[in-house]
Amino acid sequence: MSPRRDRRRRGSIRREAGPSLGGGGRLVRALAAGLLGMALFQGAPLAANRVVSRELLLVGGYSDREGWSGNGGHDLKNASGIEYLERFSREGGDFLTANLQARIAYDADEPASRAWSLDLHNAWVEHKLGLGRTLRAGHFDAAFGLEPLLDTHATIFQTLAHDNIGYKQDWGIAYSGFAGAYDYTIALQNGSGMSLQRRDGSFLATARIGTPPGRELQYGLSGMAGRVLRAERMRTFPRPPLSSDRAVRKERLGLDAQYEVGPWAFKAETAYGRDDRRPVLGALSQLDYTIPSRQRLQLHLQGMYWDGDLRHDGSGMDHLVAGAGLTHRLDRRWSWRLAWFQPLLHGKGLEDGRFVGQVYCFAS
Repeated sequence: MSPRRDRRRRGSIRREAGPSLGGGGRLVRALAAGLLGMALFQGAPLAANRVVSRELLLVGGYSDREGWSGNGGHDLKNASGIEYLERFSREGGDFLTANLQARIAYDADEPASRAWSLDLHNAWVEHKLGLGRTLRAGHFDAAFGLEPLLDTHATIFQTLAHDNIGYKQDWGIAYSGFAGAYDYTIALQNGSGMSLQRRDGSFLATARIGTPPGRELQYGLSGMAGRVLRAERMRTFPRPPLSSDRAVRKERLGLDAQYEVGPWAFKAETAYGRDDRRPVLGALSQLDYTIPSRQRLQLHLQGMYWDGDLRHDGSGMDHLVAGAGLTHRLDRRWSWRLAWFQPLLHGKGLEDGRFVGQVYCFAS
């Protein structure tokens, strides 16, 4: 079974005080408190369904250029933490869900004084409004592309999210519903990623409409506009420094698709738009194969392309990387992964192939 079926929409929470929060931070906190208040004062007895899980991620890599590394790239670090998931219900069913996933992470490539961090993945509350509509507040996936459907926070193979937006999740609010046979989500977020800070009018507005999950063929259309801050590290605390006080203006359109038939699973996405005045383009395709005689063993092939400036060839802002790997699930809790990534088009910092290994445990 594909890991996306049981790992969808997992994550962590973070609250950080300071003068840079601005109105956006206060709005997020106010909306979160309002949703919780609705749960407490609707006047009927509450029933809670609570799950607390433990998570462990051990990862390392090797390349001829850098030697041995204590991380797996894309901010995939050694970490241990918990996930708290609780659903509140009344006679009519679930009406409120709360999710918090927090990890203590260690980046072995950093000096000891900066190696430890608190990373919050999802940190949200979601209220069901009825008729398939929901309102969510907190820290969660931007509504663009494959990432909100797959949740790759603990996998070696990633989506376009890091190249496309700069991060996977952000602080804000989101409204979800359906239009005819399609689901849609509209999100307004802070534009800062994992840490909660706001400068230079930062914000991120995203929207995606697509077929409901669970179908053999799924597809979606996404749009994005915003002013996004660029942090030097993906972490919640200590607050990471910004690579620039100036936000990057982003505009995007994107398409994504997934198709499953027998032991084969195919997924792809593409995005086109602008970063400030630079036209950008990205594409990803991935093929997964579950060996029928060994259902716990899955093989992966992936190609990922990104060009951060279509105006200039050889700008160093483009790369094409091919990856191959496998996942072996030892039991319901433990799995290990191996992968090799080979640059076919050399961008800055991507001149060498890289081997990545990972051991992962998720236990309730």
